[in-house]
Amino acid sequence: MGKPTRDPKARQEKQEKRKQKQTRSNPLVKVTALSVGVLAVFAGVVFYLYQKGGIAYNKGPVPIDATLTKANPTSLLMIEEFKAKNMSAFVVGYTGEVGKELVRQLVQSKVFERVVLIGRRRVQYEAPVDQNVEQRVVDFDKIEEHRDAFRGFDVGFCCLGTTRGKAGAEGFKKVDYDYIFNTAKVARENGCSHFHLVSSQGANKDSFLLYPQVKGQVEEAVSALGFSRVTIYRPGMLMCDREERRPMEAFFRFLLRPVAAVFPTFITIPVPTVARAMLQSTVVPSDSKAEILENKNIHERSQRWPM
Repeated sequence: MGKPTRDPKARQEKQEKRKQKQTRSNPLVKVTALSVGVLAVFAGVVFYLYQKGGIAYNKGPVPIDATLTKANPTSLLMIEEFKAKNMSAFVVGYTGEVGKELVRQLVQSKVFERVVLIGRRRVQYEAPVDQNVEQRVVDFDKIEEHRDAFRGFDVGFCCLGTTRGKAGAEGFKKVDYDYIFNTAKVARENGCSHFHLVSSQGANKDSFLLYPQVKGQVEEAVSALGFSRVTIYRPGMLMCDREERRPMEAFFRFLLRPVAAVFPTFITIPVPTVARAMLQSTVVPSDSKAEILENKNIHERSQRWPM
């Protein structure tokens, strides 16, 4: 007896099933499918929240200043009037992305007679920055021993911050709460009247997550120190290429590029936008003693800065 002849159609179906099984078991395919799925869900959530007007975080005792969101652009005359006061300012956290850009714009705008950078190490700058700033080295773990370094300033800019991944949970709390609060306390006791604090979108002292919880706690603590004015900034994802390696952040920044193109003020922000908003908030007076600027508010203030 001869061998039974196989049905060509059945043999083709068997081969197709084998190919499908191999494709499903391919790790690259799995990762790609997962990434597409995550991106689709994320985009859906973003669109839903945008349609709802975003999220109102931490509606606590620190009021959100809405006075200036409908104001006219900052006039050059107003800037000149501020310059005539011959004020001085200090910056802590000047090696981070926001801090570096803030220093650059402070030097460029010349709104302060004197700008002093206070930190753990000196930084080599090129002209014109190196000729227009002073640097003072302090130990933030022993800030009380460096009280004189914070004496004589009208305005303080705080851009300090790290991550749990970089510093660990305890290290993160030390930098993002202890260093910031102690700096603000010493500055207030030495006469600083307006304190700027760069926080983060989603800051909430009641959050069960460490990062937003600590951010919210330090916001509240600094606001209670008695400054004449406190301005808190809650930027979203900073759209920049960091010098330090943060793979996860870079991945999410890549995913958020399409979102930023469609909804630019929702959860992303360029670093120069934050710095311009800080300068605008400095020059233009506010009726609020303490104010929180969410991501969209930061975009709006930045647009009114003429430089």
